[in-house]
Amino acid sequence: MIHTVRNMLARHTLLKNIGWLASGEAVSRVTRLFAAIALARTLTPIEFGAAAVAITVFELVRVFNQNGVGAAVVAASDKELPGLIRTAHLAGWLTGLVLAIAQCGIAVIIARQTGSADIGWMIACLAGVYLIMPPGVAHGWMLQRTQNMRRLATVNAVQVSTDNLLTAVLALSGFGPWAIVLPKLVTAPIWLVGVMWGRPWRPDRTAKLAAPRKLLGFAAPVLGSELLTAMRMHVDKLIIGAVCGLELLGIYYFAFNAGLGLSSALSTAFNGAFYPNLCESVRRTGSALSAFHKGMRTAGAPLAGLFLLQAAAVPIYVPIIFGAEWSHAIPLIAILCLSGPAKLLSDGCALLLRANGQPRLELFAVSAMTLICLGSLLLGAQIGLQAAVIALTLSATLTALSLYPLTVSLCETPTQRTHPSGVKS
Repeated sequence: MIHTVRNMLARHTLLKNIGWLASGEAVSRVTRLFAAIALARTLTPIEFGAAAVAITVFELVRVFNQNGVGAAVVAASDKELPGLIRTAHLAGWLTGLVLAIAQCGIAVIIARQTGSADIGWMIACLAGVYLIMPPGVAHGWMLQRTQNMRRLATVNAVQVSTDNLLTAVLALSGFGPWAIVLPKLVTAPIWLVGVMWGRPWRPDRTAKLAAPRKLLGFAAPVLGSELLTAMRMHVDKLIIGAVCGLELLGIYYFAFNAGLGLSSALSTAFNGAFYPNLCESVRRTGSALSAFHKGMRTAGAPLAGLFLLQAAAVPIYVPIIFGAEWSHAIPLIAILCLSGPAKLLSDGCALLLRANGQPRLELFAVSAMTLICLGSLLLGAQIGLQAAVIALTLSATLTALSLYPLTVSLCETPTQRTHPSGVKS
């Protein structure tokens, strides 16, 4: 009876956490509209381009901040946590300093290459974000570990919404491209105060630091997976642009955002809530497999159904929201919507391997997914844009369906698992 009640609470916790994260994402997207309108009315194409260079550099460098150390903290056992999180906290400071210095170096190079000191200063300004974050990273990881997604969603929504609204105000006040850049630095303390409020993490000074090399044994493959995932989400545009040309790239970019904007937000919310849930199951029962199946049934299946419903509704909402001039993109948008369930399943399988102490297998699975999807897109693009989108969706779906039984089998079979502490079992 107690076991049944615990399972019910676990399911409800997962659904509530997904709801909190999705709600926070929705609030952020609404406020983004105000920023988009203000920027469209005040910035010139050249100013947009300058800001785009600065933001692109910032986003690319920031990928290295998702270095797997936080994932190790979330997955750690209660016994190894005190020493591990102290080491991770120091690693967070080191990462912040290295990324800030690296981005400032990139700023100098780009300023010289473009002949624009302003772009260089914008990139250097954004490097300050990495110096603000380190005091709060351990607190943020503990909020994830304890599945306090309500706090995380609220903090992120407040920060991003403030960023968007401040962007609109600065744009209307004549700040030019700095209206996009400055708010990201100014609002970073909102995140810091939000995650540190109440001190979710209280360091145990008596705990022995975990060996950094052992921590990297878990974190390095996770970083590789994150980099490949980012590659899969962005390199497709480069492929379409190179093979199909700029005009078709514009159509693809529109279709991608119109079709996968919703699924990307919901997938992000699902992943953010699902991984801590799987890790908690490992600590409680020794395995994440049961929680994986329950999570995919109770949350993954309804979300997949929502994506399919969106695909069916594309012919209705596209002309109404975006205008009749985009009706020719309806087939592309609908096909891309159909790839949403595949992303949920493949992401879920990768997170299962990570939570189960098999990050190297996760890296292998993500590598295969990336190569197959991008390779299929490249082959399809030789025929045309619609063929490329069909190839991408089919390859993503078939790969995810193949990955599912293989992942379950690997997690059912006893193997050597690399835990965050470096201990193998």
